[in-house]
Amino acid sequence: MAYGESPDKVTAFRFRADFTEDLDEDAGWAADVNVAPVQTVDTPFRVRFETETDGSENMRQYSLQYRINGSNWIYMEAEEFPYESTNSPIASIVSCENIFVGEEAEDLLNVSKFTSTPGAGIALSPVTPRWMPHGNGKESAEWEWAVVIRHWSDGPTQVKDGDRISFRMTDQYGEPLAGLVPEFTVTVPEYHLGGTFVETPARIGPWETADGLLYFIMEPTETDNVFMMVKSSDGGKTWTEVDGNNRPSIGDLEGVGSVMTDDGIIHIVHQTSDEVIHHAFATSDNTDTPDHWIIDSDTISLPIEPPTQVADVVARPDGSLVAIFGADDKLHLSIRSTEGIWGKEFPLDIDKPYWLTSPALVARPNGTVDIAYKTVYGHGWHRQLLIDNTLTEP
Repeated sequence: MAYGESPDKVTAFRFRADFTEDLDEDAGWAADVNVAPVQTVDTPFRVRFETETDGSENMRQYSLQYRINGSNWIYMEAEEFPYESTNSPIASIVSCENIFVGEEAEDLLNVSKFTSTPGAGIALSPVTPRWMPHGNGKESAEWEWAVVIRHWSDGPTQVKDGDRISFRMTDQYGEPLAGLVPEFTVTVPEYHLGGTFVETPARIGPWETADGLLYFIMEPTETDNVFMMVKSSDGGKTWTEVDGNNRPSIGDLEGVGSVMTDDGIIHIVHQTSDEVIHHAFATSDNTDTPDHWIIDSDTISLPIEPPTQVADVVARPDGSLVAIFGADDKLHLSIRSTEGIWGKEFPLDIDKPYWLTSPALVARPNGTVDIAYKTVYGHGWHRQLLIDNTLTEP
């Protein structure tokens, strides 16, 4: 036995593609024993290990580790998918309706010649149940883990098509088990974005440039809700983040609206609990600073927090912007001049009932802006912001 290595060892493994299969059914496998098949990101699967003891009758409790592309080993946490509670790691142990806590795993792989003692299925737990061999201590057991590999994880980190993932089991002392270490590649389906959709009904893309590149605003995970601008150069088949080192410093993506202007800049209006903010990203159509964030977080307003964060923005033909956002129980407008200065905000409708929300803007070719909005009770109105910045009656 090598130094730093557990006296126990892995004698076999097998990947199960059918996530809903019963624990001890010999069915739903993704490949033969000791063959590590390609796995799809954001698609939970199961992996079963057969282990042998060294002859001692000490209590055992195993954990699972992973690494990506030969990097350092990381303990696999128990984090749900797709709605995580604490963090969103690259890989995690998830729940599985067909594995209950402590359910015994019988001898399915049947490679070891030692006497088999039931192991367990493991779902949404970072460790196996405690287990002790009997008799002379030379026994085998099987352990089946419910896991997922995320396309986007906290950081943000992106697992890409062709990346290599390795799994290994460790004992209660943190020492890796000897024997087999499965390694597999991952695949990302075409047109798969992954990550987390920004919580807004307003436009967030994809915005298309003159040469057909696509840009889309998104978050990496529920637990790391920061701005990402992702880009596709193949019609949406594959996506990668652009200028991640300079993404906006303010996250909490709730009310978000965006528009792309003729100079190739995507302007974003973003309402948090505390303020309304302007961000901007220059696409490849912009000749000055292509593929870069150019405005981090400029404050437009510091309104009283509305019940729900809402925002939308449109561009007029002259290059000015019109933004709308929540302010207490009303909606306010602000206009950004062609010189890049946000003007003083003003209320959309101070006479309507309380709880105005869900605004949507459309800019006409002559610069008139159509405004649709409603109350939380479902009553809706339409009015226009004319080119002289006066409002029509609702």
